[in-house]
Amino acid sequence: MHKVKVSVVIPVHNTQEYLKQCLDSVLKQTLDDIEVIIVNDCSPDASAAIIERYVKNDTRFTCVNHNVNKGLPKARNSGVLIAQGKYLIHLDSDDYWLDENTLTTLYQTAEIDGCDILRFNGLHHIKGKCSQPILESENIVNGSFKNNHQFWNYRSVFLYFFRKSFLDKFKLKFIEDLSLGEDAIFLSSALPRSQKISSIPNMFYAYRADNVSLMRKPWSLEDFIQEEKAARIISNNIKHVKGAFINYWSFRFSHYWSTKLMARAFNELNNDERQLLISFVSETVAIAEIDPEELKNNEHWSPIGEKVATFLLKKDVVPLAEYIGGLNTLSGSKPHFYFTRKFLSSTKSKLKPLSVKCYWKTKRISGNIRRKLAIRRIIASFHLKDKVFSNIEGRSDYNFTLSKKGKSRGISAMLRVKNEEKYIVGCLESIVELFDEISVIDNGSTDSTTELVKNFKHQHPLGQRVTLHSYPFSVAKCGAEHQATMENSLKSLAYYYNWCISRCRYSMICKWDADMLLSSKMSKREIFKRYILSLVHARRWTTGSIPLQTVYIDKANNKFISQDEINEEVRIFPNIPAVYFVKDKLWEVLKMTFAIHNKRFEAHTVYELKDVKQDEFSHWSSETFTGDRKVKEFRNYMYIKKSMHLSDPHNFLMSDIL
Repeated sequence: MHKVKVSVVIPVHNTQEYLKQCLDSVLKQTLDDIEVIIVNDCSPDASAAIIERYVKNDTRFTCVNHNVNKGLPKARNSGVLIAQGKYLIHLDSDDYWLDENTLTTLYQTAEIDGCDILRFNGLHHIKGKCSQPILESENIVNGSFKNNHQFWNYRSVFLYFFRKSFLDKFKLKFIEDLSLGEDAIFLSSALPRSQKISSIPNMFYAYRADNVSLMRKPWSLEDFIQEEKAARIISNNIKHVKGAFINYWSFRFSHYWSTKLMARAFNELNNDERQLLISFVSETVAIAEIDPEELKNNEHWSPIGEKVATFLLKKDVVPLAEYIGGLNTLSGSKPHFYFTRKFLSSTKSKLKPLSVKCYWKTKRISGNIRRKLAIRRIIASFHLKDKVFSNIEGRSDYNFTLSKKGKSRGISAMLRVKNEEKYIVGCLESIVELFDEISVIDNGSTDSTTELVKNFKHQHPLGQRVTLHSYPFSVAKCGAEHQATMENSLKSLAYYYNWCISRCRYSMICKWDADMLLSSKMSKREIFKRYILSLVHARRWTTGSIPLQTVYIDKANNKFISQDEINEEVRIFPNIPAVYFVKDKLWEVLKMTFAIHNKRFEAHTVYELKDVKQDEFSHWSSETFTGDRKVKEFRNYMYIKKSMHLSDPHNFLMSDIL
């Protein structure tokens, strides 16, 4: 059992001006069970005195002193070597954390996900202000380097929260004789080794981008060579993941090396040194065994990258130097900026009077567009065609047609169920008064779900509204299994959902789930009833989007809501062959072949139940989730399952909302 939850490693060298802000941001953390390992890498300034005060006043702070300056990689390794925490995080001494809950959030998220590595985000701190994000923010639960391209970024090791046992298992350390690219080398070695990498979008880190560092000082030839050696190691680390390898070299050829690094080389090296550097780069490309044809479909690939790659592969050093020199000259020229600024200044005075004219012109155009869309809908109604579905398994008895023939005016609740005995009766009682039909489609339940539906059908006064159908095929789970299934297979989510549509008899359909309940309050129920009637009797085809409040049931059967988890999607749509489901990356999505007006339901009257005593994610191929909605749902569910909500009344409120 770890007494220390998190080890914080802070290397220090010549940062006395910023060190106090850095250490204070750690001192303010709401997570108490931490250790702070400060590595004084023989800093010649007053940093040692600042460190001594913190070590003296707080027993969680300790200092490792280097007698000589050993460089950043060695300083990081010295801290990691003595770390005792369950998790480990790096913090640079000229940077700081923006939120006092940084470590609490990271620790809890890592515990919930069970991940080896958790990435977060930060902001560039320039001239006293925090602005641009360091990375693109992502929400991912237990992804992998191979399957999630979002992790093909090898910078900023201080944005990663590591499980210490994972680092120990693979003996992951920083290479001590390379001070350039040490972050990228380490991350390109660590990330491919884990099948559980998570990410959160929180902006926790303030990166002081305007502080003078090695990356911003003029480089010698040895510095450029060292960076190129780092590139060789990174390339080798990721070579077994083809997509990552292609992405790395496409970006390096097209952008980083060709325009950024070589622009520096032309400013900071003489001609002979540049020739030596380009020869060394050419050797790197040869060692990497790059096929330029494989790079061309990558999003980073550009004409510049193609030209540079061609020269390097042929080892045409002199023409490459001339080409790069030309790029450098173009990038440093002024005419584009000068003439753009001159044009804007000359036209600025003309913009105001034009804006009034543009407003009325735009208004007339938008009115015309609305009329055209209305006409198109009318025309579309005359041109609707039956949509025929047939399956690749050859089961003609499960081929079906979404017919253009007019349906009875009304609304069907389309309710797909599988082993829903806990919720099904409450769900039916909740909605039977509001829908003209409840079409229940059972997908191979092995519990008492179908018996309960039959009993309800025969015993409830409105039971005749319920119809029960059977879809006996095993349907692919969301995620990887869904991706691997053909759209026109009986096992496809899209095919299954469309078959469910074909069982509905009324002009509108509401996609409902067995774990969804309508509020028991009569005032809210009446509001919802008026809403669906307005869609049924609308003069034009209309869809309806409904917000759902998730309600979690904990181990003691108490109900909790997360105030920020209200999900909204289109759940009501016309029963016409122009509206059907198609295969998307992770699950099925509703497709409309022409524009249909959407009417949003404003009130919160529909609730989705998640019981932590049940496996609420059995319909997923694995516990790997992306996208804000599914990630939030999984983490909130696990948060309550692990009883963390009991000590967090701000995010989770006990509720009798139903």
